[in-house]
Amino acid sequence: MDAEDRQRYLQQLSHLRTLLDARNRIKEVAQIVVDSPSDDEAAANVQHLLHCSDTAARHVISTPLRMYRRGEELALEITELELALEQP
Repeated sequence: MDAEDRQRYLQQLSHLRTLLDARNRIKEVAQIVVDSPSDDEAAANVQHLLHCSDTAARHVISTPLRMYRRGEELALEITELELALEQP
């Protein structure tokens, strides 16, 4: 795996972990979105809650709710990426 692929995998892994964390804290994430007067404030509050990047927080708040049903799939994708990253 070259450096560019590795970086892409690491970024994807970070986003998937954030989505899984958001799924596991969906009530808190939803409350933040509902209570925030703007997307910028919602993203900032989600970023603080999940300890993630601004980009990941914006992805969380823009992800349709039905996507959060994919908990097991997200966990599997995370495992697959982790295994791929362990390869030389």
